[in-house]
Amino acid sequence: MSEQLIIEVAEIEVNTACPRRCSYCPNSVAELRGPDRRMSRDLFSKTIAELAAADFVGRLSFHLYSEPLLRKDLHELVAIARGALPRTFLVLLTNGDLLTESRYQQLLDAGIDRFLVTRHDDKPMPERPLQEVQHWTDMTLTSRSGVVVRQSGPLRRPCHAPSEMLIVTFDGDVLLCHEDGERQAAIGNLASTSLREIWFASDAVRRRRLLRGGDRAAAGGICARCDLTYYAIAGNAI
Repeated sequence: MSEQLIIEVAEIEVNTACPRRCSYCPNSVAELRGPDRRMSRDLFSKTIAELAAADFVGRLSFHLYSEPLLRKDLHELVAIARGALPRTFLVLLTNGDLLTESRYQQLLDAGIDRFLVTRHDDKPMPERPLQEVQHWTDMTLTSRSGVVVRQSGPLRRPCHAPSEMLIVTFDGDVLLCHEDGERQAAIGNLASTSLREIWFASDAVRRRRLLRGGDRAAAGGICARCDLTYYAIAGNAI
């Protein structure tokens, strides 16, 4: 089967910091933290333009392991995305700590379609029409490729996440997978290369094919120590 550029989910890391230190997140690992690094407006606009050129109509979010509400200009980035991607479903994933009524309305006006709030304590969230609230205990947690819990060896399970998801870091690196807690598996950089060139690079194509076939060991790197199973079936990227 030939490779196609059909992305179901795009996650753009508009900033890197988070005020919380949850044990199941790479931000809890001191050596992986640093100052809040932020994607430039120019790089964000280029990333959105690349998605528009690829006719992207899936789900777009504004995070990796960060709290995007730390960016005061987040609504402006959302408006850029909405203007270029009118059919894309824009979702804000947040811990809810900074989601005030005024910011909720500001982001709603800018184009956010859904607010997905994950609470890491028992503090309630006010009810809002387009807001969904979950507790972290309802989530299926992973080791983030051995970052928060070390794994002994590779699973023999297919993984379709790298074939269906685009993960872009604050500096433009395209990661093979969102489970890359140490940012080790960059397959290219959107600051200097087009999305099509990155997506169809021979090594990226090879690794995606191995992963779809369940050979995580041969795919190597983070995949050889990953325990993510949710994407074992194609089409689970939502």
